[in-house]
Amino acid sequence: GTAVDLGAAPGAWTEELARQCERVVAVDPAGLAPETLRLPNVRHLAMKAQEAAPRLVRELGPGAVDLVVCDMNRQLEDISGALGALAPAVRPGALVVVTMKLTGGGRATEARKAKLAGALRPAGYALLDAVWLMANTMHERCAMLRRVADDDAAAAAEGGAAAHGDAKRRTGKHRRLEQEHS
Repeated sequence: GTAVDLGAAPGAWTEELARQCERVVAVDPAGLAPETLRLPNVRHLAMKAQEAAPRLVRELGPGAVDLVVCDMNRQLEDISGALGALAPAVRPGALVVVTMKLTGGGRATEARKAKLAGALRPAGYALLDAVWLMANTMHERCAMLRRVADDDAAAAAEGGAAAHGDAKRRTGKHRRLEQEHS
C-alpha cells in the first residue's frame, strides 16, 4: 500500500513505513537522512505539508493513501489544515497516526484530544484514541484516527456519535485491506 509521512525529517518513521509499505511519500522541508533517501520505495517532497497535500491529492488520486503518519512540529491548526487538504487522497478506513505536541499547556490530553477530534471531524476523520508511547517524549501523545467513508463525512462534520460508530464498523473489504497493510 501507500503511506504518507508528514513532518518526516530525519526519517525514522519513513524508514519503518518503507519496510511495511510498497510506496512511501515523505514530506518535510528539511532533509532526510541519506540512508532513508536511498530506499527505493521512498520519495521525498522537500516542502511543507500544507503545500504538499494538494499536490499529493492530484498525483496519487482519490483514496490512494492507506496510512498517514504525522509528526509535524506545528500547531494543531497547521496539522488539521494539512490533513484536511490530504483527505481526498486518504482511503476511507485508513489509519492516521498523529503525534500531538503538548507545549504550553502541560501534559493534559483530554482537552487536546477533544480539540484534535473537533478540528479533524469536518475533514472526515474520527478520533479512536490518544496514548503515550514509550517513543514519545513526556510532552507528546500519539493520536490514532480513522478516515471515515465519504458518505459518513457529513455525519462526522456534525459530530454525531454515529460517525464514530461507522468508522469502527467497516466493511469486510476495508478489514481485509487493513490486514494486508498491518
